[in-house]
Amino acid sequence: MDIESNHAQNLFGLERKTGTSSEEIRGIEVKQVVIIGGGQATIRCCSFFKKYGFDVLYFVGQRGEEAPGGICVFKFTDNSAKEIASMGCPAVFAADDTRFCRRAKEKLAGIGVARNLLVEDSILWSRDTEELIDALSFNSKAQPNEYLKCLLERYPDSARDVIGTLADYQVEKIKKDIDPGRKTLAIYYPSKAYRSNLGSEWMPEEIRKKGFNVIFLFGVIRDDEYEKRAYSYYAGHDLVQRFDFVDVFVYPSLMGGLPKRSKKVLFVHDIYDSPSGKDEAPCKSETDSDKPQRISPFLDELDYTFLPCKSLMGKTQISVTKYIRSRPLWRIPGGYIKLDRNLRYFENHKVATDSLIYAPTVCGDDFEDYVSLPKHGEQIVGALLDNFPDYRIIFRPHPHTLDTEYVANIEKQFHNNERFVLDSNASFYMDNYCRSAVMATDMSGTAFTYAFTTLRPVVFFSHNESTVEKAFNNVRYFEDRAKIGYIAVNIDELVEKAALALEKRDRFVETIREFRDSEIYNVGQAEHYFVRTFKHIFDGTVNKDWGIVLSADYQTRGRLATEQAETDQENTPQAGIEAEQPCLVQENYRDYNIVKFNGSYYGLAQCEGAFDIEEFKRDRYSRCFLGRTIDEVQGIIDQCAAEHDEPMLVEGGYEGYNIIYCADKYYALAQGEGAFDIRKANRNEYKRCFVGSSTDQVRQAIDQSVVQRTGARGISRAAPGQV
Repeated sequence: MDIESNHAQNLFGLERKTGTSSEEIRGIEVKQVVIIGGGQATIRCCSFFKKYGFDVLYFVGQRGEEAPGGICVFKFTDNSAKEIASMGCPAVFAADDTRFCRRAKEKLAGIGVARNLLVEDSILWSRDTEELIDALSFNSKAQPNEYLKCLLERYPDSARDVIGTLADYQVEKIKKDIDPGRKTLAIYYPSKAYRSNLGSEWMPEEIRKKGFNVIFLFGVIRDDEYEKRAYSYYAGHDLVQRFDFVDVFVYPSLMGGLPKRSKKVLFVHDIYDSPSGKDEAPCKSETDSDKPQRISPFLDELDYTFLPCKSLMGKTQISVTKYIRSRPLWRIPGGYIKLDRNLRYFENHKVATDSLIYAPTVCGDDFEDYVSLPKHGEQIVGALLDNFPDYRIIFRPHPHTLDTEYVANIEKQFHNNERFVLDSNASFYMDNYCRSAVMATDMSGTAFTYAFTTLRPVVFFSHNESTVEKAFNNVRYFEDRAKIGYIAVNIDELVEKAALALEKRDRFVETIREFRDSEIYNVGQAEHYFVRTFKHIFDGTVNKDWGIVLSADYQTRGRLATEQAETDQENTPQAGIEAEQPCLVQENYRDYNIVKFNGSYYGLAQCEGAFDIEEFKRDRYSRCFLGRTIDEVQGIIDQCAAEHDEPMLVEGGYEGYNIIYCADKYYALAQGEGAFDIRKANRNEYKRCFVGSSTDQVRQAIDQSVVQRTGARGISRAAPGQV
């Protein structure tokens, strides 16, 4: 049946008003809503709105009946559509799938509804929408009805972009909570895993004390202690890409979709040099095979990496990747925060070592031939249970593998064995690490975390060991396995090596400790290091310890960007009227001139002469760097200078002089002048200092000076500061 006008007016408590605008709706507290649809999604939607105090009128396409919860169901006709439109009430179309929306439009047109107003202009409600609203209110700061009111009060604009409306509202809420006069650091947890990698509560509090906002963002809700902290917010469902008020993001795993303007810092979640996954694979080669490949887009988003160990840092502070990057990547020798936390926990929780732990790596990341769980997991657990009756066997799958059939099958097979333990805690493992005498794994990064924490050995199950070297050439993980344990190539050998590891366990303590302390940066102090140095990230300045990765063929990468900028310029209405000319924005920055051209900045060594974009394109400059900002170019110049400006003693005590190599030159400084400082040398502040392009030149200058002082004739003294 069709609804009557007075029925509708009484139900909604509104007078009939044709053409109600969104501004007028925002002026009242919206408590009424029309739900459109006829399936299970509609019933769930009605229940959700009623639960949070909204009056609901339920419409259905063909039939009239009573819906669960006492909600009236009305037949949807052309007349009822006009009636509801005249009220100006928000309308919600409930469907599990957008295909249902298309079908509804066709169906309504088929029964004579001239304008599908309540479908085209209604808020699309799906299970995803409901889950998003529940997630947004996860920390009890806001109840779901607050987000429901947001959608209804911003109707009909919200109907055009439900997710965007909720994202904007979430941004507004966060901005109200933080100080608008401070820069903002976001610690972002995109998944359930790796949460302890981003520090304890101490680190963000220290950063706040230094005058910055710190917020916590979560891509997935798992109801753990991290989510209960103040300034915690949901940012999943791609909401995070709208959080462009954040100045710096810190996160533990590769991902895309973060705001372009924000700086991005990856805290590498593997403690040691491990194989690269598919997310790190470079883009596919172009038809021209001579061109360098572009680096993975996930890696290309990064501005900084906070590295745990020397094997990831590289041998030199400046390195050039074989791939094309769109920006330089700064490498921070920070350490492994999670290890520091583990060490403190391990020291304070002494328990009996009554267990062995099997912790395989994640499945499905292009390592199928080397991952143990799919084909060997059940055999490994069974063999450990059968051969080590005095120990519990803890099975800890990777957090991203918990919901797979492999884990379910192992649990089903062994759950009746009282010595079998399934560790399904995605974010905390230390209780089980503390009680485990030996770990068995395949190629999981947690092997080194376990060994460096407990100083106990690991047995690596490697059923394809004969192909490991070819598959993972130069990956230190495989090269250094023997430093923390043993390698087994089959199940029998796994049992044998596990028994040997138990027998020799004490011998590994000092070996592993020395290896750890020589490889891991800032053991026990990684958070302190970040707190001491993080301001460089906000300021765009460089710490002397940091390294830099430049793009393969940096000029080529710059040329591509320049050509694109020129193409963009040609396509603008003003193209051809006046071509942009290079503009000098900073002269003599550490012997470089910084020039702006086509929206990019170029640092050109002064010895290279005047800047010419055509010369840059042809790779004719040997020292020219491209960046998006002045700070970025200055940072590259600083790092290059830092590597070459480090003084190195070549010869001490030559006729009372020290011969020093620094910044591509040789200096002879009288020993009475004190410590060498290149800035003083360049300003001619030393009384007795010579400079030349070789040791022979400065020795000759010293010899001439000595001869002159002893009264010999015919020898002219070289002027201080120059040979």
